[in-house]
Amino acid sequence: MATTGSEAHRSDIIELERLKNLAERDSVKALLDTVISKSQKLLERAEDSEKQEELKTQERQRLEEARKRREAEMAAQGKVMPQPIGREKAKIQNVYITTGYGWDQSDMSVMLYINIKDADTLTEDQYKLDVQTQSVNFDVYNHNGANYNFKISKLAKEVVPEKCRVKLKKAQIIIFLRKKEQGKQWPELRYKSTRDVYNELVRAEEKGEVPKQAPTSQFPEDMQSKMKEMFENSDPETRRMMEETYKQARDMKANGGKYDPLAAMAGMGMGMPGLSDMFGGHNDHTHGPNCSHQH
Repeated sequence: MATTGSEAHRSDIIELERLKNLAERDSVKALLDTVISKSQKLLERAEDSEKQEELKTQERQRLEEARKRREAEMAAQGKVMPQPIGREKAKIQNVYITTGYGWDQSDMSVMLYINIKDADTLTEDQYKLDVQTQSVNFDVYNHNGANYNFKISKLAKEVVPEKCRVKLKKAQIIIFLRKKEQGKQWPELRYKSTRDVYNELVRAEEKGEVPKQAPTSQFPEDMQSKMKEMFENSDPETRRMMEETYKQARDMKANGGKYDPLAAMAGMGMGMPGLSDMFGGHNDHTHGPNCSHQH
């Protein structure tokens, strides 16, 4: 029969006491006293641990007896006792992170900050970072009863996938995205199309943030800057579509139609025939004899 922890320590103390009685030199006796003292402390800890375990066993027995009584009572009533769901059978929750995260940038990288409790306990097989030239997808598997997903389908600018990395902190995950164009600041984290900016202005108008009859100089400069950047960086076909959208909106406005935020923003270049002239840019149109663009 195997001895328990406390029994083993008691046997050690008895043997050490016997050796002490046989010893003649004071230095040996002193050494044995030290070892006996340490063994006595280990014995006290073992006894305390065994008491705690005994109390837990008694509590489990009490709960089991109560469950059996309850099961017998329900059986007498013709009912079936519901069984608890085992931990291994519990459904894993899927959490999609779309808000509550943060981002920052340096000349070299864009940093994404995702808050997840006990992130520093994740093992390498519990998370996966998938970065493409202009997208990022991050997954966490089976962490504290949940799977997590963070995704940006199209970043504002391009990154270098092989130089991106993850850092785990106590309650936060930091994703470092290496910029393809070093030293250039990103105006946004996510790519925004012309339609996205248009929709932002529509929502701003509905909230009363954009005055309906305000002078054109009162429109936000950052909106004009975004429109200008998108126009200058667009391909010829996209520029053509933006020109057509602006002209249609301008014609609607002139004919008493509904206020159009896109037209209002473009109208900051009042007196100019189109977006390309408004932004001082150059569209790929056919050059007539009166064209003022220099080459």
